[in-house]
Amino acid sequence: SPHLATLVTPMLDFSAESGVVLNFSQYFRRFLGPGGSAALPASLIAVSSDNGATYDYIPVNSAIGINSSTSLNDRVSLDISAFAAGKDSVRISFHWEGDYYVWMVDDIEVTGLPANGMELIALDGWDPVDWIIGDGSKMGINTRAQVQPWAFLSSIRNTGLNALTNVSMDVGIFLDGAPYTVLSSGVTPSLASGDTLDYNTLNTLASSFVPSDLGTYEFYFQLNSDSITLNTDTLPFFTTNTLMGLDYNRWFNSIGSLNFGGDSSAIAVRIDFETDDTLKEVYLGLGSGTAGGANVIIEVYDSSAFTGYVSGFDKSARLDSAGPFLIDPADAFQGQKFIPLPNELYLGENNRSVYIVVWMFTNGGQFPVMIRNDQTVDAIIPTSLMHFPGQQWYTGYTNSRSFDSPWIRAVTSGGTCNLDLNPTATVLGNYRVQINWDDIGSSLYNVFF
Repeated sequence: SPHLATLVTPMLDFSAESGVVLNFSQYFRRFLGPGGSAALPASLIAVSSDNGATYDYIPVNSAIGINSSTSLNDRVSLDISAFAAGKDSVRISFHWEGDYYVWMVDDIEVTGLPANGMELIALDGWDPVDWIIGDGSKMGINTRAQVQPWAFLSSIRNTGLNALTNVSMDVGIFLDGAPYTVLSSGVTPSLASGDTLDYNTLNTLASSFVPSDLGTYEFYFQLNSDSITLNTDTLPFFTTNTLMGLDYNRWFNSIGSLNFGGDSSAIAVRIDFETDDTLKEVYLGLGSGTAGGANVIIEVYDSSAFTGYVSGFDKSARLDSAGPFLIDPADAFQGQKFIPLPNELYLGENNRSVYIVVWMFTNGGQFPVMIRNDQTVDAIIPTSLMHFPGQQWYTGYTNSRSFDSPWIRAVTSGGTCNLDLNPTATVLGNYRVQINWDDIGSSLYNVFF
């Protein structure tokens, strides 16, 4: 490090072509870009129309952040017509520059534009496929009492020679593996070659979805036209009795004291409540690198108590605190820790959005605390925050999801009354009981009679 590598084609003649598409398979893992920059891209396609005298550069993998990577068999199709079509002295270069890791390419081919083509694109800070959950956090785990409506959106570009006709978006939703419902956008009669249809049109805002049934939901996007369709993989979210969290129960990486600097480092997540509820416990998903022996302190603040990235949280507005609690070897082995609040915290209309803050104390770095992190979505700023000792709070790393949706979950009463059972009560008879439980990676079950 630093490194610079190029893989360059011979001179190619595209003088007879009206469209040129570069296709290749790749695996790319990123640390930093040129000059150690966190913002600059590390992988680019460079296209020359004058046999290599000058180049135009096209960033690829710009959504891959620090310590993140593509899938092992990622397939890329890149329209380079603007630089190569109609030219007789073209060279194409794979340009890799930055600090560390690797860019592997294979199965390289150059084709003309297909008759019919469609690709998902990111626009204006929205992912190629994205969603809005009410007016709050993008919580992948929510309770039936606190659910908010989901609206889905996407943006596409016509990458074919022909116009696409009758273009629309469907979102299929499954519940516990069975088809549940389909949401649809309106229909656009025609989309010309090279034109874009964005999230302002391809959305389900007019027919939002409320996940009111308990269970595991999955959804996928299907982009439709008369001549071609495009489908995405399914993504999960959960409606539970008592658990609430930013994450989607997917574990991509672990992040914590080893990254932030040891003692007095912290992570905070914002949990949004829509109706009265009671916060009873905090669940920590412990990741790889956690060593038994550390202590954590939990604090709960109303969201208004966050006064800024430098000033942090107003201590006088703290709603509750708990600890220190020992993270013992059994917790580290099991990958989780439940921390009860000393006073079950009622969250009424004046405290509908709270920050749960987890302070980590590692005895000088001997016993790291690492929290599981979910990279499913870009978290809405500032719903997750990280604190570096002696510095300030941050929303994450530039152009990276390695700190995004930590597995810090609220255990609530589910918007219902709590009933303490009296062990000395007289048994009056036998009763039929139905027991329901939430099982998305936790060992704490709530029993309802």
